[in-house]
Amino acid sequence: MNRLVYESEGKQHEIRLSNRPVSLGRSDEADQQLPTKLASRIHAQVFPRERGWWVEDLASSNGTIVNGNRIQKPMPLVPGDVITIGDVKLTYEGEAAQPKGPPDHLIARIVYTAEKGKPPIDTLIRDRVTIGRKPDNSLQIDAKVVSGQHCEILNRQGAYLLRDLNSSNGTFINDERITEHTLRNGDVIVLGKKIQVYFIDPAGASEPQQQPQEPAGGPPKGPEITPEHLPPRKVAKPGSSAAGASDRGVFKPVGESQAKRKVNPIPHVAVGIGLGALFVLVGWLAGDLLSSYTPGQSTTPEREIPPALADAAMSFEGAIDDGGNPEGWTASFEGAGNAKADLIRDPE
Repeated sequence: MNRLVYESEGKQHEIRLSNRPVSLGRSDEADQQLPTKLASRIHAQVFPRERGWWVEDLASSNGTIVNGNRIQKPMPLVPGDVITIGDVKLTYEGEAAQPKGPPDHLIARIVYTAEKGKPPIDTLIRDRVTIGRKPDNSLQIDAKVVSGQHCEILNRQGAYLLRDLNSSNGTFINDERITEHTLRNGDVIVLGKKIQVYFIDPAGASEPQQQPQEPAGGPPKGPEITPEHLPPRKVAKPGSSAAGASDRGVFKPVGESQAKRKVNPIPHVAVGIGLGALFVLVGWLAGDLLSSYTPGQSTTPEREIPPALADAAMSFEGAIDDGGNPEGWTASFEGAGNAKADLIRDPE
C-alpha cells in the first residue's frame, strides 16, 4: 500500500494514496490539510505516474523540500523519501516510481466531465484503471447509478479491454450492454445508461481497416493458355514494309529518300577513264603492229615497242561543284610519237 506518514502533537498520521492525486496544504481546500502555518493554502500535490508516485510543488511561497533539496519540477518518489512542507515532514512508503515511459500525450486515457463548467478529469491508462463510486478507484464517479467498483480497463500491449465488474446497472457501448469489449479510439463508455466516459487513444484509429483477403487456395486462376491457343504469327516477306510489324504499328526504315539521294559519280568516272585509256593503248599497239607486217615475213615486228611508252601519261582536268560532283572534265593520254587520246565529259 502506498501512503504518506507524518507526526503531529506526538501522534502518527497516515495519508493513503489510491491512484488519484492528493493535494497538500494548510487550507481545508486541500485534499489533506496539514497542521502548519508555514504551508501555502494549496502547497503541493502527490500524484500517480509511471507505475509509481510523484511529488510536485504548486508554486508555494516557501517551497517543497525532498530529502533536503527544494524541488523545481515534479520528481518521482522512492520508499523512504522525506517531503518537508513548512515544519511537517512526510515520509513516503510504498512502491518506487518506474522509469519514464512514453510521453503522456501518446498514452490512451479516459475523460470524464462531472459537471458543466468544471474541467474534465483525465485518467491515463498505463496498465489497469478502475471506474466506480468508491474513492479507491482510478476514476471515482460519485453517482447512484455507478457501482462501488463498476468496470475496469486493461492495457494489453496497446489493446485496451473494457470489462464490466458485475455492476448493478451495467456498462454499455453503442447502446449494447457488454461484459467485455475491445475499445477503439472515440468510443463512449456509458455507465448505467446515464454517465458517459470518453475513451481516447492517440495511437489508435476510429475503425480498423479491413484488409482484402484472398480465397482459400490463393487468387482465382484464369484459363490455362497453351501454344496451340495462341494466334499464328504473321511473317513478313523480305523487303516488305510489314517487316518488324507489331500490333502497335508498322516499323519503317528511316533514311533519305531515293529522290533526294545524290550519287557521287567520281568512282565511276575514274573506272571509265582507266578503261578508256586501256582501250587507246591497246588500239595504238595493234595499229603499229599491223603497219609493220609484210606477207611471207615473220610476224615478229621489225622494231620493239618504243621505250617512250614508259613515259606515257594520263591527266584529268575538270571543275567540282558545291555538292562534290564534277561539272565537266577532260581526260588526256599521251604516249610516244603522236599517240594521244582525249575523253571529254559534257557538263550537260
